[in-house]
Amino acid sequence: MRFSTTQFLTGFLTTIPVVDAHVKIVYPVLRGPNVFQNQVLFCGGYNETGTRVPFPLNNGFVLFTTAHPHWTVGIQISTDPDPNSFAAFHTANGSDQLAVPYYQSQGTQGCVPVNIGALGLPGVSDGSNVTLQFVQNASDGDLYQCMDLTLSSNFTIPSNIQCVNITTIPNSTSSSTPSPTSTIKSGGALDSMQISSLLGLSAFGFLFSNLL
Repeated sequence: MRFSTTQFLTGFLTTIPVVDAHVKIVYPVLRGPNVFQNQVLFCGGYNETGTRVPFPLNNGFVLFTTAHPHWTVGIQISTDPDPNSFAAFHTANGSDQLAVPYYQSQGTQGCVPVNIGALGLPGVSDGSNVTLQFVQNASDGDLYQCMDLTLSSNFTIPSNIQCVNITTIPNSTSSSTPSPTSTIKSGGALDSMQISSLLGLSAFGFLFSNLL
């Protein structure tokens, strides 16, 4: 019995774990273990503050990988000692308090500069505790991950953690999330480029390009 291309792709893609549809924070350490199906929840499903880790007061970054070729990303910040709801990441007027404004980009990995010392937040200085909430919007909706940090003017990110695909952040303070720009539509047909992007393997891209 000869399978059609559609049958082959459907059977193959159902064997791909859910991880391939979401985002992974490489640095800094998350509030709790990454549970991919919980990324649609506040702080990735963790309402309680975790162990705080040191983070640069100035010139830090968040390093991540994603299966989506196109995405929107922003980073919210809270100075609450135990931020356990979205409201803890809002300003007095209810808008998102942003360490990094929302912006659109592409690629399967990214490095987002985070310069907390330059934000001018009241009381935030060397030794302050803050929490960052990374927000990604792509074809599977909004995804959230939190990092509980203690800021240090003397802390240096380990040399084995390198920025990859560093992002130039637009000069914007907008607190509204732009619409996602992903070309992968839920329920639609995937072309060979989109499939290889989801898998992260160029060899599969070559294989599918000859099957489609």
